Amino acid sequence: MPQPSLCAAVFLFSFIVIFVACDLCPDGVTYCPTHNTCCPLDTVQHGCCPYVNAQCCPEHRSCCPQGKMCDDTGFDCDAGGFKFPATALLRASRVVDLNLTRPLH
Repeated sequence: MPQPSLCAAVFLFSFIVIFVACDLCPDGVTYCPTHNTCCPLDTVQHGCCPYVNAQCCPEHRSCCPQGKMCDDTGFDCDAGGFKFPATALLRASRVVDLNLTRPLH
């Protein structure tokens, strides 16, 4: 699991910067909230699964909680014979390259 890093988000006023913990995805340009898992949506984009150490399903649209397996279709999770719907991925946010050493105006 990637180590949490600090991500900056600029809100309503350009002089207010709020730092939140997030996990940088393997592409280095998108991130997911902490305690989410980055899963590939396709060859260049990532999505966020709301589970820690989730199983990313092979159809690149859903995921299963840790310890559960995606079934062959990728639309269901298998928990030892009990199946339940896989969770849809949310698009990961793009990292904004902010230079915090200069004024934001």
